[in-house]
Amino acid sequence: MIKDNLAAIQDNVTCTALACGRDPKQVKIVAVSKKFPVEAIIEARDSGQLLFGENYLQEAAEKKELLKDRVKFHFIGHLQSNKARVAAEIFDMIESVDRLKIASALNRHLQQLNKKLDVLIQVNIGYDTV
Repeated sequence: MIKDNLAAIQDNVTCTALACGRDPKQVKIVAVSKKFPVEAIIEARDSGQLLFGENYLQEAAEKKELLKDRVKFHFIGHLQSNKARVAAEIFDMIESVDRLKIASALNRHLQQLNKKLDVLIQVNIGYDTV
């Protein structure tokens, strides 16, 4: 079932990308795996899905321990600065950082780990209150 769902999603992404004049190979699908068992992630990985999104740090840490580097995990959702250390250790990307305090905490922990991490920065250009 996971294999069929991923194939349908990939077909949809390919059609949409081509209709927009984009190369479908430049579009990455992040499968949200929170609350799914490791077995489902393995099945998805065996079907070609390599990026997974998590927003529960403890759950992601357990999955990372079991899967090692066989998949990549992105942190999705709101990251609290007190959880930056754990996030720096286990994730391959943070989506998204919305405050300088979090960026600074991540940077400090990443330097200690001698690790680089892709981060998406959220910018409030409308001056809306958070």
